[in-house]
Amino acid sequence: MKIARFIRKIPAGTLLIPMFISSLFYTFAPTLFNIGGTTQAIFTGESLNFIIGVACFCSGLLLDFKTLLQVLKKQGSLILLKLTIASLVGHLYINFIGLNGVFGISALALVITLFACNPAIYLSLAETYGNKQDVAAYGLTGLLSLPVFPMIFLGLQSNQTTFNYMPLISTLIPILVGMVLGNLDQEIRNFFSPLLGRILPFMGWALGASINLIDAFKSGLSGIILVLLFYGLLIPPLYLFERKVLKTDGVSTIALSAMPGLAIGFPRMLADVFPGLEPFAASAAANIAFAVVITSILTPILAKIVYQRNQTKM
Repeated sequence: MKIARFIRKIPAGTLLIPMFISSLFYTFAPTLFNIGGTTQAIFTGESLNFIIGVACFCSGLLLDFKTLLQVLKKQGSLILLKLTIASLVGHLYINFIGLNGVFGISALALVITLFACNPAIYLSLAETYGNKQDVAAYGLTGLLSLPVFPMIFLGLQSNQTTFNYMPLISTLIPILVGMVLGNLDQEIRNFFSPLLGRILPFMGWALGASINLIDAFKSGLSGIILVLLFYGLLIPPLYLFERKVLKTDGVSTIALSAMPGLAIGFPRMLADVFPGLEPFAASAAANIAFAVVITSILTPILAKIVYQRNQTKM
């Protein structure tokens, strides 16, 4: 059987196929692998933080000090623009529409969605359609898979200025360690850097172990509207900026436009920090779960279309 060949034909397939299979197990038999030991460690979401840590370390290895400025100029500026748009739209939504929102989309759901990025999808697409610098930016995109930025934004909106910055710091440490080691010894970089592509199936499986497909599709129309807002508010300005200002192919913009599975748990985490958001946590989680599933499918397809269009123009 040509399993590997089939998976490679699907955009981001090395991540998405294991994630989909894992989500099926989590939806219909969520405790099947909870038997302890190595089985539970590898076939549930318990391994996710370790896998993300390894990916951050390896992406740091690829950050050559000589090319770091190039990464910051491209992906760094795209991420900064994304954060700016998310902050502006979130501020307007809260102040003119309110926390309840419209069409079943609360301010909590919209804010989390606009600030988020799926670094696993980004990495898979960068491996397929990008270059070494695009892959090295994985660590930067990983910062958007944390609840730190929505937490800071909502805190400023509510005049609460005390936050837990440890998730941000814990993500940066393996990146910095990898960056230092990779620049001290090229052999270390060459030895570890291929791991980024090899761990994608394990990352996909661990992410899928937190996605309940039934709960995701319960959000219905509001979930569809949230996905449209996510794409419509972010992709056009980011794509134009990348094409017209950065003079690159636009694939990075698309790669940054998918929701991380971790974001499903953000509404509950933020509601614990901001009690006024408690009434919106359950509906926001359902909306975000739908967005995670849909963007995980559509974003790789969009990236392939943009990449192929660029190739035909060359």
